[in-house]
Amino acid sequence: MPSTAQMANVNMWVHAKENILRNGRTVHQDVEPAEGEEDFDPEEAKKAQVAKDPYEPRLKPLTEDGAVKVSVTSSVPAWQVRMCGDATELINL
Repeated sequence: MPSTAQMANVNMWVHAKENILRNGRTVHQDVEPAEGEEDFDPEEAKKAQVAKDPYEPRLKPLTEDGAVKVSVTSSVPAWQVRMCGDATELINL
């Protein structure tokens, strides 16, 4: 089990759940054929949709997320980890 001091390091944290796609969802919607489209292949349409808006890998470290732009000239890391309160490690013997 990692210690409290180890968990206070941003390198210890990863994304565990699915990411939010550009469309605001966590999954791609099913693609419907356009009217009159006879050669519609739903698998190919799904592949094209995923290629335009790909999923991020699970367990991707937080440190790999891009910086957040806060002004025209500066940006900050997307994540910060802070330890609050008493940092004393208690050992149960």
